[in-house]
Amino acid sequence: IFNFFVDPKYPQRSFSWAMLIFNFICMVVVALSYFSVHLLSQKSAAKVGVSRRFGALQRKISLIIISDFFCWTPFILICILHYTNKINATPYYSFFSIVVLPINSLINPILYDNFFMR
Repeated sequence: IFNFFVDPKYPQRSFSWAMLIFNFICMVVVALSYFSVHLLSQKSAAKVGVSRRFGALQRKISLIIISDFFCWTPFILICILHYTNKINATPYYSFFSIVVLPINSLINPILYDNFFMR
């Protein structure tokens, strides 16, 4: 996939960039959505006076945003560095596709489960 970012002769280059931009936009939308949930729940907790439950929700939202950020941002940055010919990221592709990106998929169910957040 990293080859498609550099060599203009590959027709997949546009598709690769579209997927990368789409993933980045999704990450930003998710972060903004969770931030709005945080703000709305903070207002609601202030009205009702429930602070313990709000703290658990705040922790869960923060962990979800942080896990998304730490799993996707390095991949996006390496793709950009590869595109600008700063590094050859081809050897990193298997590490990201096998280890880093699936970690986010493994962490999210744990973060969404209330059992582990007690």
